[in-house]
Amino acid sequence: MKNAYEALARKIAAHGLVGRHKLNDYHVLSDEVLSAAIEGRHPLNRSEWNALLDSPMTLRRFQILAAHLAKRHEGVGASDDCWSGSDGLLLAADTSEIAPSLSTDDGWWRLVFLPDGDGFSMVLQLDRSAPFAASLIEGGAEVVVVDGAGGVMLKGVLDEDGEIEVAWTLPAPPYSHFMEAGGRFGVRLC
Repeated sequence: MKNAYEALARKIAAHGLVGRHKLNDYHVLSDEVLSAAIEGRHPLNRSEWNALLDSPMTLRRFQILAAHLAKRHEGVGASDDCWSGSDGLLLAADTSEIAPSLSTDDGWWRLVFLPDGDGFSMVLQLDRSAPFAASLIEGGAEVVVVDGAGGVMLKGVLDEDGEIEVAWTLPAPPYSHFMEAGGRFGVRLC
C-alpha cells in the first residue's frame, strides 16, 4: 500500500470521518477504483479525491478495503499444509439481498446461500485442491465462520465432500447482515 493512502486511512480513523452521516449518501467510487488507488495502480484525480472525502459511506468502504488489502499483502491466508484461517470481503458490487455466494481471498473457501422455505441455508465449501484439504477433512477439524463483527455464523466439522450446511438463523437476510457486520467474513479453525 502506498504511503499517501496509508496516511489517509489513519487520518480517516483518527478524525472520525467514517462516523459522519450524510443524507442520501452512497458509494461514489467502485471497489476497483479504490483498490487500484490503495495499491498505487491508479492515483485518484482531484474529483475522485473530493468524492471520496465528501462521502462517509465511500470513506468507510475505503477504510475496509485498505485494511483488507494490507492483510492480504502481508501474506495472510492459506498457502501450505499449516492453514489457520482465511478472510473474505463482500464486494460493493454484490447488491443481491440473497448474497448467493462469497469467496475468501485465497480462493480456498466459498459460502453459498440457498433459498430454503422462507429463509436460507448457508453452505461452507472447501476447495478440495487446497493443500490442507485432506488433513482438515480426514482429521475431523472443526471450523468456524465469523462475520466482520466477530459473530459466529457457522461452526462444525467438514463432511467427506468438504462442506458444512446449516440453516441461516440470523434475523436479517445474508447480504444485509454482512453489510451491517463490516462487509467481511473469516473462516477459522476452532
